[in-house]
Amino acid sequence: RSWPAASQIPPPPLRYRYHRSEYLGSAHGLGGVLFALLAWPGPHLSPGGSVQASVDWLISVGAANGDGNVGPTLDEANVSELVHWCHGSPGLVHLYARAHRVWGGSRYLQAVQASADNAVWQRGLLRKGPGICHGVAGSGYAFLLLHRLLLRARQFAQFMLDSDEFRQGARRPDCPYSLFEGWAGTACFYADLASPELAAFPLFDAFD
Repeated sequence: RSWPAASQIPPPPLRYRYHRSEYLGSAHGLGGVLFALLAWPGPHLSPGGSVQASVDWLISVGAANGDGNVGPTLDEANVSELVHWCHGSPGLVHLYARAHRVWGGSRYLQAVQASADNAVWQRGLLRKGPGICHGVAGSGYAFLLLHRLLLRARQFAQFMLDSDEFRQGARRPDCPYSLFEGWAGTACFYADLASPELAAFPLFDAFD
């Protein structure tokens, strides 16, 4: 999916280059850098500053894309293809939730819900495996962020447990027992389902 309207939005004031690409996601992109900046109080978090403007830019691109999702790089911001924690809405919803804690207002909560309802719920059942980086559990964490959508988080968990489509079609991760690609992160997801009021994406807590 490519949305021309998103490509017309001027670039954000803050940009981050990694391996010659300006990534936008939470794992190795602008979203992750902004999340870290939001976790550290200081004058850089003043309303209307470059940090807030960059978060708002991600939301604007997602809205222009029609489903709240953002492409993997600045050059492909208008390509709503990857719906992963590392690249796309499942990761950016944690940034938006953190932004709401810092600046308040309804804009950021609306961005969480729009991204989760549209991109993650519609396209978050992934075949890349169970993990939290680019797997089903990472998508499920988007709904643990929203307690009133807990039923949806449980359905992501159920998909991994009971679905023949997942059991037969899911790829084996490169590191099947690791936190981000494998079952260790998935175990965290299942544990958090038991106590959703304390749920937090591992090492990426929007509420801490």
